[in-house]
Amino acid sequence: MRHWVQLPEAVPVETPKGWGHAWFIIDRGIENDVQWFVVVTEGPYRGQFWIVDNPHVRACKNWTIGRGYADWLRRGEEGEAAPGVGNTDPGAAKEPNASCDSR
Repeated sequence: MRHWVQLPEAVPVETPKGWGHAWFIIDRGIENDVQWFVVVTEGPYRGQFWIVDNPHVRACKNWTIGRGYADWLRRGEEGEAAPGVGNTDPGAAKEPNASCDSR
């Protein structure tokens, strides 16, 4: 079973390949991670299409809906950072989503 879902609008995301916009979600069934079809917009992979597993995709901050820097880093009750994501102290890190602010 494989389902491709086209998103109504591109979603700005952070991936291991850099910042980009997700256009599709791919669901391959219960035994697999959901995957994101992303067009990378910044960094050395700019302009390339990548399919990224769900654990490696992070949404950009969005103050309008109340998702700030600390919110998207926080995991569980203890505030552990997700694997591959930087410091949980927002004051100790540079602005991680500066490239998403204008997108």
